[in-house]
Amino acid sequence: SITHLHLDGQGIAELDCVTALPSLSVAYVRSNLLVSLAPFTKLARLAQLHADDNRITSLSDLAPTPSLRTLSLARNRLARVEGLRGATA
Repeated sequence: SITHLHLDGQGIAELDCVTALPSLSVAYVRSNLLVSLAPFTKLARLAQLHADDNRITSLSDLAPTPSLRTLSLARNRLARVEGLRGATA
């Protein structure tokens, strides 16, 4: 089963297909065209999500899973960081 995903710089605008990877624990999706991280919410084992340099403007559709330890969102279009209810620093 796939546990790591490396899709940096692929021009990807959506990744709904990641929901078919229940064992995914690390995802690198930097430098793409993503506007939403919602599909990653369904991955219970996801521990690291690296989504720097995308077009994300809101985190309202991202509910952190208990296993998520690293969320990297540098150089996106976030005006405010909201929507991470239940997350701990």
